[in-house]
Amino acid sequence: MECNDGQFVCLPHILNLKENGLKYTDILIYVALRSFDKLDGCFPMYETIAERAKCSRDYVIKAIKRLKAAEFITVMPSAKRTEQCNTVTSIVI
Repeated sequence: MECNDGQFVCLPHILNLKENGLKYTDILIYVALRSFDKLDGCFPMYETIAERAKCSRDYVIKAIKRLKAAEFITVMPSAKRTEQCNTVTSIVI
């Protein structure tokens, strides 16, 4: 799925959201993450994702956990993460 040209976002082939442990609104978070995607992953803050998806920071955190569990994304935490830093260091889609 390498078709993020800034205008369109490819969605994964998901037949049954419930079977994957996802909510239908998790796809919104997936699309928001894809909009930040670069070749080497993306590095948005939870607040930035929430602003783009028009939802709460808490929902973003929960949705990312579900997307990770369903293996639609890979999250690699920062080695330098601080208390004040709310970034998802790298998300590989």
